[in-house]
Amino acid sequence: LLKALARSGEADEAFNAFDRFLAGLPAGVQLFSMLKANPQLLDLIATILGTAPRLNDQLSRRPKVLEAVIDPNFFGPMPGREEITRIVQSMIPPNLGLDEAVERARVAGREIAFRIGVRVLSETVSAADAGAAFSALAEVLIETLLAAVRHDLEARHGHVPGARVAVIAMGKLAGAK
Repeated sequence: LLKALARSGEADEAFNAFDRFLAGLPAGVQLFSMLKANPQLLDLIATILGTAPRLNDQLSRRPKVLEAVIDPNFFGPMPGREEITRIVQSMIPPNLGLDEAVERARVAGREIAFRIGVRVLSETVSAADAGAAFSALAEVLIETLLAAVRHDLEARHGHVPGARVAVIAMGKLAGAK
């Protein structure tokens, strides 16, 4: 473990991040057994903790995201828009209250972005494929939240005939195109 953390780039930060990661694990997680059985997982975690501050932060705050990396299909093809839609819809069912939908969208976005980021860090996906996946994630979250906003507005104010909505996206949303 110490050797893997030392190879990660910022050894001290990686060690401190691993401590935060361990502290956040639920009781009963057999992390060390998993790491012993899968040395590549240990190297990947050390790389995340020592070289990718944003992914490190996600892993330290949400150890649950490690489950995605352990999944045998994790390093298969990048999830397409349909798969991302399925994941998001499973986390944000329709007709959920707006506040709850927004909170779940944050969680879904972070978890899926973590998966994509780890694939980039592990060099198992091209930048173009990662960009397409990030764009698909953004589009799916926007569509899901737009539906939640519409539902909330109609519940509060009723249906407004002829009303139209515009979503103005700035930045790199269109990176997939």
